[in-house]
Amino acid sequence: MLLQNEIPVATTLATLAGAHAAGVQTVWNPSPMPSPEVLAEVPWPSLSWLLLNEGEAGDLLAVLGGQAAGKGAEGLLAGLQAVDRLAGVGLVVTCGAEGVVASAGEGVVRAAAGELRGKAVDTTGAGDCFTGFFATLLSQVVPGRTPSAAELHAVLAVACQAAAICVESEGAMESVPVMGQVRERMAAKWPAGEAWEGMGR
Repeated sequence: MLLQNEIPVATTLATLAGAHAAGVQTVWNPSPMPSPEVLAEVPWPSLSWLLLNEGEAGDLLAVLGGQAAGKGAEGLLAGLQAVDRLAGVGLVVTCGAEGVVASAGEGVVRAAAGELRGKAVDTTGAGDCFTGFFATLLSQVVPGRTPSAAELHAVLAVACQAAAICVESEGAMESVPVMGQVRERMAAKWPAGEAWEGMGR
């Protein structure tokens, strides 16, 4: 179950709680970032994964009373890991051209940004593109369990490449690549043998 913060808040919170109670893996990208009052009502234990960019991660840390444990996305991730309310939640912090850092359990996984051919033209849909690929691939690879570091890295690498292709064209939906385009761009870096192998045709 993938949710973003573009539907009524009450619906989002109720859906997260209901999906978790039904044993469904939940992914939330709170963009745009909700108010502190709304964040106080979030059923954090119902979240399987929380996806944030650096700005959102900093805002959330401030609201939850945490602080970055170092510089950049890794410091933000470490700060989020130390927040009691986020215990057990998989965390992903995207950092644009610097790639992404994530955690599932105690480990930290880093993935570089995807290959960009030419200049970035429009970054409007990059976050949504990354999020969609992340949730889709995660559902194929690790239904109902925590991914290994290698599995998580594979998911993040493909999602990063998809987002890089996305920013090469104008528009949001129309710039999102299909899996075959991502696989072609990654070439030898494509994580062959993963559960989504047939999706890259």
